[in-house]
Amino acid sequence: MTEDNIFEKINLDLDLEVDMRMKDIFNDYICVGCNLSRTKAVIGSKFGHLGLLLVEKENLKLVSMQKMFHSKIFDVSFVDEEHVVCCLADGQMDLLVVVEGCTLKLKEDCHFVLPVTRHPWSSCGVLVNNVLIVGDYSGSVFAFVTNSSNPITQYRHIHGLNGVTSVQRQPCSNMIYSSGRNGRIVEYLLETLEKNLV
Repeated sequence: MTEDNIFEKINLDLDLEVDMRMKDIFNDYICVGCNLSRTKAVIGSKFGHLGLLLVEKENLKLVSMQKMFHSKIFDVSFVDEEHVVCCLADGQMDLLVVVEGCTLKLKEDCHFVLPVTRHPWSSCGVLVNNVLIVGDYSGSVFAFVTNSSNPITQYRHIHGLNGVTSVQRQPCSNMIYSSGRNGRIVEYLLETLEKNLV
């Protein structure tokens, strides 16, 4: 990385004005999330900006940059190939979708609130059958139905107090796995009819 650029390998095809603003928006804080196929990345700023990047060969191409929130973005994670969960102040989370591969749009009725904890920010997640399962920086795992704001299932401090590092789905099944800084892997079964995580 050079001093003048935030990204060493990025292709800014938008315009010079966006290029100049990048340094001010991301100069001392950035959070990033990539989808599992590593074809898209999203970046968040302390000013509420979200940028969508496409991975093309060995370059990142910035395809959109939007100020979407009035809060610092504490974490941003792809929860499947096209959906992103964005964690804001006070545990507020919003689900966004990648539209036509080139922009991010808030999903209606997909606003969630993490319960009060020491560090109320999501760290990772997965979206399965309209159930959003997230881990947080306090070591807890929560499940939300996409049309309700409060969790339907809570596993408080299942990974101790130091954070959940990964939440993944076993392909073609309802088995969910979480890992954390306590060195444990926990297996869950998502009961789809009841939308319950056990």
